[in-house]
Amino acid sequence: MKDLFKNRKRREPGRDEPTRFFVHIPKTAGTSFRSAVESRFGRSRVLRDYGHDSDATSDSVREEVYLRKDSSGIERAIARDNAVLVAGHVPVTKYGGQLGLPNTIVLFRDPVQQVISHYRHAVRNQGFEDGLLAFARLESSRNIQSRLMAGVDPALLGIVGLTAQYRETLAIVNHCWSWDLRHVKKNVGGRLRLKLLEINAQTRERLERLNESDRALYERARQVFNNSLYCLEHRVERDPRGAITLADSRSGVRGWALEMGSDAPVEINIMINGRVHSRTHCDLAVSELSRWRLPREGCVGFRAKNVTLSHGDSVEIRDVRQGLVLARYRVHDDA
Repeated sequence: MKDLFKNRKRREPGRDEPTRFFVHIPKTAGTSFRSAVESRFGRSRVLRDYGHDSDATSDSVREEVYLRKDSSGIERAIARDNAVLVAGHVPVTKYGGQLGLPNTIVLFRDPVQQVISHYRHAVRNQGFEDGLLAFARLESSRNIQSRLMAGVDPALLGIVGLTAQYRETLAIVNHCWSWDLRHVKKNVGGRLRLKLLEINAQTRERLERLNESDRALYERARQVFNNSLYCLEHRVERDPRGAITLADSRSGVRGWALEMGSDAPVEINIMINGRVHSRTHCDLAVSELSRWRLPREGCVGFRAKNVTLSHGDSVEIRDVRQGLVLARYRVHDDA
């Protein structure tokens, strides 16, 4: 792990450097990350958006975004404060189009752990008096991570982080953005009584069912994170990402693939049940990706025709350069 922090190039972001966007999912070590950025660059250069009525929201955000009722005002707020980061409990769609998903970072956490930590916070700071399951059943407590991601694939984010591997996440940030962040712990709650922390298998199963969307999202985020960590550890400069959006015999296999920080088209192998079906470059326009300021202006799509698929078949795409699995798809219906 120490090797990941060696030879870091310290760079002061100037006005030619893009402002980054941090979608702060509650109870995912987000406060620690934001504090690390503030410690590095100064609190005044981190814009906070935690809602109109929150004391944590920056004055410039309140004035330029909320009072004007205009999300595009974030650009004026950035200019006012020479901000390096916009952070807050806001959906990725709020600023992702303006600032660009390649400039966006999100930390994800195991859904069960996230709910338990959120419950602890509610008991400790908000006077919540009912039990864990009562809290977990609240609509506001369920699938928080999915709601803030608003259907956006984590593979489109510049950096995907994991709470469980926070130090490795910082190493990826420092490598990709040359920020030289240090590990700062903030908002770490004390231990509640043991009886509040113990959960049995049945309770865990209920928490999983209440947060099924978050579980699927977290597993996808883990795949993206592991590929990024592989690239860092093996000194691979380009971080390939991809998705399969459709796979059936009528339409073939469709999806997209890109490399963060590169405008070169990605070459992929399309695998059917573990065997190479075809190889292709990803250079087709994908209209739904055009708003996110992605490499190649969203011309990162692919389509493989003449594919025979059956229920239960496994489809994968792998980048040719590293052989990394970028996405998996299981055919569920008769194709």
